[in-house]
Parts: sequence; C-alpha cells; structure tokens
Amino acid sequence: MSNPNSPFDLQQALEYVDGFEDVLSSTAEVFIEEYPQLLDAIRQARSEEDSVGVSRAAHTLKGSTALFAASAATEAALNIEERGKAGDLSAVDAILPQLQHELRLLAEALAEFIKQAGASDSQTQP
Repeated sequence: MSNPNSPFDLQQALEYVDGFEDVLSSTAEVFIEEYPQLLDAIRQARSEEDSVGVSRAAHTLKGSTALFAASAATEAALNIEERGKAGDLSAVDAILPQLQHELRLLAEALAEFIKQAGASDSQTQP
C-alpha cells in the first residue's frame, strides 16, 4: 500500500513499469539527475520572456513527474505549461516556487525509494 503522505504513488508508478522495481529505480535516478536542468530551462525561458520555452520545459517536466504518479508536481508543471501557452508569464512567477517545492519533495522520496530498492536487491542476491 502506498504512503498517503508520499509525493508519489509507488504502486501506480510500479504499475506503469509492469512491476519492475529496477526499471523504476533507474528511471528515478535519471529524473533526479535531470530535473534541475528542466527547472533551469523554465527559469531561463521566463527571464527571456519566452513563453514557448516555458511551456515546453514545463511540458517535459509534467511528463516526467507523471511517470511516478506524482500528482502535486504534475499539476504544478501543468499549471506552468498552461500559463506559458497562454503567455501569462507573471502567473509562472507565482507557481514556480510551488513546482520547485514539489520537485524537491519528489526527488527526496525517489532517492529514498532507490535506497530501499537497492537494499532489497542486495538481500535477495546470493
């Protein structure tokens, strides 16, 4: 059963990868490594008044967070994507701190999952 306080739904995320913890763990490692660059891309596009760039980077983040069934992070990324599409960059400024917070929580929870998945792997190997 998933932890209701977790920023992602472990059971749903495992369903997305047909129950393969190693695949989810590897995907989580890539996410943890790459999400800061996507946040930077949003910030950079915002500073350049590039609504298309904001929308594109937020769209990519939304897809990444959805892989983990991380509803709060996915919703924040969707809100930024929509504001970018609408050209409402001032609203992006208001939403970005929430997205950063949700992504940090997600990355921390995924790091813990990776750690636990690694521990269970070492216990099952001869």
